[in-house]
Amino acid sequence: FPSHDTMWGRANKTSAIYSDNIILDVTSPTGIVNINNGDLYTNHIDNNKLTINATDDSGVVSMRVANECMVNGAIDESVFPEWQDYATTIENWTLGKEGVSTVCIQFKDKAGNVSGVITDQIIVDLVAPKIAKVIISAIKDNMLELPFTALDGNYINFVSFDSDFDSNLHPLTKDQY
Repeated sequence: FPSHDTMWGRANKTSAIYSDNIILDVTSPTGIVNINNGDLYTNHIDNNKLTINATDDSGVVSMRVANECMVNGAIDESVFPEWQDYATTIENWTLGKEGVSTVCIQFKDKAGNVSGVITDQIIVDLVAPKIAKVIISAIKDNMLELPFTALDGNYINFVSFDSDFDSNLHPLTKDQY
């Protein structure tokens, strides 16, 4: 919105005309946060990377980031630290806990509008799976059939063999986990 101002003095003398443009911004910023490039699982609580992207008509200037900001379905403002300058990455982020861990972020624009809380989750799995049962069921055509049961709260992606066979990682098919 253009604004024009003129000032009058006691002697009915006027000043020069001053003008400026004022941008009215009533829209909150929007954005995303990704933990470790969108991975579903991690095996460490510290040294995680947050990738951040926010947009706004007047420009995003600050953000605040926290772990585990939701309590009984409501935002717990007390877990958020002070506002910091907006950045597109945070290296070496420490997650809040083992299991499902949530990172929360809010953005603020130049006009002071604040976004809603934006979250991303990752499962922190610090315990290696344990083999519960191994059965050699058949040797046929130089192939060893080795069904096994593994105990873990999550699924297992790969199996490693340490023997006279090979020690490469072997991906499991969907019906095997």
